[in-house]
Parts: sequence; C-alpha cells; structure tokens
Amino acid sequence: MLLIVLVAVVGGFVVTHQIIAGKVGDRIDQMSDNMAAAGSLNHGNIFITPTGTALINRVVFYPNGTSGDVRIERVAIRTGSLKALYDLGQGMQGGQPPENLTVDFEGIQADLGDNFLQPVGQGATSQPADFFAAGCGERTYFSFADRDAMGYQSMLSDMTLQYRFQPGPNRLTVSGEWITRGMAGVEYSADLQLPSGQAGLQLHHARVRLVDHGYMDAVLNFCARETGLDVASYRQQHLAAWEANWANFSMVPGDGLVAAYGDFVEKPGSLTLETYPEINFMQAMMNPTPEALFQLLDPRIRANDGEPRPFRVAVAMEDWRESGQTGEAETDSENSDEKPETVAQPEEPTSSKPKIKRLGRSEWSTHLNQPVWLTLNDGRRLEGMMLSLDGERMRFQQNVYNGQMVMPLRIDEISDVHLQPSPR
Repeated sequence: MLLIVLVAVVGGFVVTHQIIAGKVGDRIDQMSDNMAAAGSLNHGNIFITPTGTALINRVVFYPNGTSGDVRIERVAIRTGSLKALYDLGQGMQGGQPPENLTVDFEGIQADLGDNFLQPVGQGATSQPADFFAAGCGERTYFSFADRDAMGYQSMLSDMTLQYRFQPGPNRLTVSGEWITRGMAGVEYSADLQLPSGQAGLQLHHARVRLVDHGYMDAVLNFCARETGLDVASYRQQHLAAWEANWANFSMVPGDGLVAAYGDFVEKPGSLTLETYPEINFMQAMMNPTPEALFQLLDPRIRANDGEPRPFRVAVAMEDWRESGQTGEAETDSENSDEKPETVAQPEEPTSSKPKIKRLGRSEWSTHLNQPVWLTLNDGRRLEGMMLSLDGERMRFQQNVYNGQMVMPLRIDEISDVHLQPSPR
C-alpha cells in the first residue's frame, strides 16, 4: 500500500513538473518574442522543485548586430508552493500574485570588451559622473581600459529581487541586492503600506547599503599610480575632489555625509543610507523641492555599521536664502528699540504693520497649531504650523505650493521660531 502511494506521489509530481515547466517555458518564449527588436533570448533546461521553485539553466541574451552576449548561469524563481508557481506560469490570469516571490540571477557575466558595451564605456557624453573617480587626474568616470588596469577584465555578478506580503493589511516588503564579485554590492529594502480606501501608498522604512568587496582599494591603488602619489596622499586628494565635485551639480554635501564617506574611504567596508519617514507618497508629490523632501525623509548615513549621521545635501537656491535674510531683517526692524511714531498716534491703527514675535524655546509648546516661520541652521525658512513636540523632534506642517505637508524636524536643526501676526 505504501509503495502504491509513493508511486502515485512521484507520478503526480512528474506530471506536475512537466505541466509547470511547460508553462514557465512558454512565458520565457513569450518574453523572448517581446525582446526580438533588441536581441534574442535562449535558455537551457527547466527544473521544478517540490517547494515551488523553477530553476532555469544557461540563460543567454544575444543583442542584435553585435558579437557580444550576456550570460546567466542560472535563474531561480522561488514562490513557496507549486500552485503559486503554476499560477505565475499562467500569467496570474484572474488570480492574485504569490504572497512572496524571489528571483535569483546567479552568475551574470558580460565581457567588458564586447563591442556592444563599448559605446557605453567610451562615450563621455553618455557616461554619468563617477564620484569614485574624483581626483584621479582629469577623469570624470572610469573607462573600460581603466577597469582593465585595475584587474576587472570581466564582471561576474549575482542579483536577487524579492517581495513579500507581511502579516497585516496591505503591508509589503520589497528587497534585493546586486553583487559584483570582487568589486562591490548594493543591497536595498523598503517597507510599504499599500493604498487602501482614501489612504495612499505609504513608506515606513527604506534602506540602501553599499558593501565593498575590494573595489575601493583597487581604485585607490590605480589612481595613486596614475597621479604619482602614494595611496595615503591620493586618498586625501580624492576626498577633497569628491567634496568639491558636488558643486558641479549645484549641491553641497552635509557634514554627516562628508564624515561618513571619509570613514568609508579610510577603511572600506559599507555605507548604509536609511530612513524611517512614515510618509504618504501623496505628501511627496505635493512637495516640489528637494530640500523639503530631505526634511520629510530625514535620512541617516552610516559608515561600516558605525553611528548614524544626518544625511544632508543642500541645493543652491538663492531665492530661499534671500527670503530668509529678508524675513530676519524685517524681524530685527520690528524688534528694535526705535519705536515708530504711529504707536503714539491713536488715529493710525498699529495693526497696519503687525509685530512679528520671536518665540523662546519654552514658548513653543504654547503656540502649537498656530502660524509660524521656522528658520533652520542652514538659513532656510519654512512657513507653516508646529503640530507636536516630542523630546528632540518636532512634527511640522509646512505650507507648500499645492497645500500642506507634514514633516519631522530635529530640534537641533532649528535656529529660530517666529509667530506670524494674526490678520485683523
């Protein structure tokens, strides 16, 4: 009897394997047809495991008009169950996506010398600025010849993409990583609350982590040779050029970012950017300025898993600086010892130019939900209302072009608070 059951189970799995493998193969063939304008996609055997994983061996992409290719040793699609994998192979027709899905790309390889990649590496106009190349002679990026001299004739990479629906209503975690063996890796994750009813998409947590696997030392050694310096001297030259390079984008890196990157270059390990914003994406869409988005996200950066530092990048916007100076000048004028004559003249109402009051720290809590101006340490001025104070943080509702946006602020970032005069 046991033997009969075993044969039935094995036979059922074999049939299921053939059906699901056929469905997965059909989906890949359909994908290949959709990519025909760019190139052709081939693959080897497809194997299905009892736990709902499809293993696809030897995936190769051949771009049209070139002799190069991109090879992937194996692609693993992990769903957690045969039914979820079957539904995925069906294209989820009339069904729901799997509760969790992981796709692993193992052994991604492309020869850096292949001619279909050369235009990307050689065209300076199409190459984005590489901050790692700052200070390395006149370079703004590293060419294929440079990487070849560093020892990177080819790249072998692994990539993982994953999502998982968490317990609770509409909670989704998205994560992944890209690792280039012997160079570096990038990991990322985000915890999202999906739209429900009137509530929009909300971000609870996001994290991006750069992990060095030898690339930073290879860059430092290569550029030290190119510039005729020892590694320690070039490291200092690179850090100075890296900081100055932000000016090309009309930006100034904050002290926390500069210090964290300096620690990373001194001892290459990891750089982690993390935020716990609890923001609704509708708020971000309403806000047009990068500075206010930084305040909303309140990101922190850590080098080599050390202490988190504020991640700040200031954007040069002269109109904001001028408006801040104007506001301060008006405030000083109103608070000066020289009183205007209109105060002693009852026929002229003093409300024609209301007085702006500067609030001391102890007065903030008594003026919640009232119109105020905040002046930050970097000179920017925010208009809105203080909603709450909690230890070293403030919840502030800022007036923006299309409405209001709630953002967290640290108390130590605030220079002054001025109460706006009430209209009469």
